[in-house]
Amino acid sequence: AGVLAHLALRVALQAGLGEVQRARGQSQSAPSGQLGDSEECGQGAQIKCETAASKDKSGQDILPPEESSDKPEESSHEPPSGGPLIPGCDPAGCYLGSSYLCVHHLLPHTHGHAPRLRFLCAVTLATLCLKLQGSGALASKWGGVSQTDRSDGQSQGEAEDRGSGGSSELSMLGAAALRHVLQLRCNAQAVTAVRDAGVGGSAVQSSAEVRLATAIFPSLSLLNHSCSHNTSISFRSRRVTVRAAQPIRAGQELLHCYGPHRSRMAVRERQRLLQEQYFFLCQCAACCQELGSEGKGHGAEDLGVRCFQCGSPAKGSEEGYTCPQTSCHFTLSLTDLSSRLQALSGHVEEAVRLIVTGRPEKAVKRLQSAITQADRFLSSTHPMQGEIADTMARAYATMGCWGQAAAQLRRSVATVRSQYGEDSVEVGQQLFKLAQLHFNGGEMQKALTVIPKARRLLVQHCGHRSEQVEELKAMEDCLRGVL
Repeated sequence: AGVLAHLALRVALQAGLGEVQRARGQSQSAPSGQLGDSEECGQGAQIKCETAASKDKSGQDILPPEESSDKPEESSHEPPSGGPLIPGCDPAGCYLGSSYLCVHHLLPHTHGHAPRLRFLCAVTLATLCLKLQGSGALASKWGGVSQTDRSDGQSQGEAEDRGSGGSSELSMLGAAALRHVLQLRCNAQAVTAVRDAGVGGSAVQSSAEVRLATAIFPSLSLLNHSCSHNTSISFRSRRVTVRAAQPIRAGQELLHCYGPHRSRMAVRERQRLLQEQYFFLCQCAACCQELGSEGKGHGAEDLGVRCFQCGSPAKGSEEGYTCPQTSCHFTLSLTDLSSRLQALSGHVEEAVRLIVTGRPEKAVKRLQSAITQADRFLSSTHPMQGEIADTMARAYATMGCWGQAAAQLRRSVATVRSQYGEDSVEVGQQLFKLAQLHFNGGEMQKALTVIPKARRLLVQHCGHRSEQVEELKAMEDCLRGVL
């Protein structure tokens, strides 16, 4: 909540009194519920829009963009002849993705939020605004004055009354910031990047996606959700790039994943989370397909749970899992499954601890025990099997056993491919690590075989200038030079 309040107040302060008043005036003159047209792009096309951002605990501050020469010229924002002005658009109907108007006109879903949350946000923003007023730190475009602007004989209260421009401006600032914090509950975007998550001095780097900041991108907010989306996003400095993650036909809708994805959770859980945060019942193709399959969400093959006795894929239901072979009488409750998966996660966490403390041999033994347990009730493509194999690869790589590490990572690649799809960024990241292992192990031909596959996926999802793509090119150039 603190990050969202920070970003909401920052957006309002940077916009200024004039921009807020203009946006409010446009809202009053526009037809109810009418918004600008969304942008469309074909395969490989890009949508780029500037943003204001706020620092998270784990990241660095990403500053709002400066005015650029290629910014659309300011217009009079008068309604075009023959019809009212569309919120967030210029008089010609073009969406102004980098303007404050577009941020202002994002839906706040005010009545969807719980009353206690609305009250908490209102009190938080009111307190912040009063603090700013009391310190004389309000921006000049909100009518504020600094401490140095006060005359020697003037009291602080007199300076505040004189410099703040009266209570109407302060009330408008608070109202705008409150609107933005409610908007952010549904429109905030986590700015992420792949970073080295390993320990300094380690022989093996372990990359992970980390959250750097929270931002609001109006153009990105125009994209509807799908639990099986067809776009991929990446961040560079203060820009987000939306790329087609698969071939997209002319006229086909661009779909973005808001978080809940079919590869990570069952349909009922996805729908519940989306309803709670975004106030809609998801009826995307993935949800309809899974709900139509006997109303049980994921199929057994997708979940990867199997019978203890005969190894057949177990049938899932809201209560648990049963073996389709009546002679087995196998049942596994959801509680029991959760307990078993938590035990396996404990093995993996302990193995990681052993690796980073210089005891990879013990980590391998711990993971071998985990594999034995997992094989009893999980298929080879279950996500937990992939996590175990990935950690085992890291342990072997730490020991310098590059061939064994690559063999384990290939198991992980197969699991990730089954979970996320052949052309997913997750597969690209795993292939990137596999290329590193082959390169470090001196397996030049194998590395040269994997590098183009990894590069194709990472370029598709992250662009040519991503750090991983550049490292792949450096590895390939090195290997070509040797051969």
